This record gives sequence, C-alpha cells and structure tokens, in this order.
Amino acid sequence: MYLANGVTTIRTAGSVEPYADIHLRNLIDTGALIGPHVEPTAPYLQGVSSIFMQMHVLSGPEDARNFVNQWADAGATNFKAYMHITRAELGSAIQAAHARLLKVTGHLCSVTSRGSGTGDR
Repeated sequence: MYLANGVTTIRTAGSVEPYADIHLRNLIDTGALIGPHVEPTAPYLQGVSSIFMQMHVLSGPEDARNFVNQWADAGATNFKAYMHITRAELGSAIQAAHARLLKVTGHLCSVTSRGSGTGDR
C-alpha cells in the first residue's frame, strides 16, 4: 500500500518491537517482501518510570551510550527519546548516535528549558 501511494521510505517513530521492524527492513532490502525502504527505530530511550514495563529504563549516561551502540549494531538507524530521560542521558545518546551518523528524535517534555521538567535529576 505504501509503494502504491508513492511512499518510498518510512521511518518508524519509536518501537516496542524493534526486531520486527529490523527484520521487515531486511526482508524488503533482500527482495523477499515488497515495500518501501524502512528506517527502523530502536526501543525508546526511556528514563526512570514505572509506567511502561516493556521498556528498558536507562540508568545513566553510560547506559544510554551502550544502549545506542547495541541497537545500532543490531540494525536500528534512529532513536527516539521518550519520557523522564535526563539531559546527560540524552546528550550521551545523541553523541553515540551522531558518531554513527544516525538520527535522534524525541519527546522533549522531560528535558525542558531551565529545569522545569523531570530531566534535571
């Protein structure tokens, strides 16, 4: 349907099933399936929160860097910061992603200006 409507590239905008997105991209790239080029997103970069039990909770900047590198090695091409991520964690994730020429997007509600959010912990 995507290709029939002129869509040639898609980017997932966050994922709780990243392996499915990565495998779909690989199947399309090898010609086993027909579809647009897929830019798969790693699991969300999530800070301390008990809201989403299916998400990895970052434990600090080094964990954020390792998380980005692990998922980049697995085939993710972009990352999405979600909620409760600290400025240090986000900065570390951005550095790691940009070192690999990968993109980072996010919900910036947790890393707000001048300490008005939970991102300053």
